[in-house]
Amino acid sequence: MICDFLYGVIGIGGPIYSVYDLLNNQVLTKEIYQIAVKDDSQLNYISGLYELAAISQYDITKKL
Repeated sequence: MICDFLYGVIGIGGPIYSVYDLLNNQVLTKEIYQIAVKDDSQLNYISGLYELAAISQYDITKKL
């Protein structure tokens, strides 16, 4: 699931996508965003935002 509050996009794909999938496949990112973003230049800009990502892996349900 992608939750992008800036663009108002909540993308839920059929298969499970990881951040790594989005980094390696801009076509996938465009498919998720094209429902909310109709302008191709804006869509290209958004997919370019997924060239880098900070990934933090932790269990949010784990009690400290």
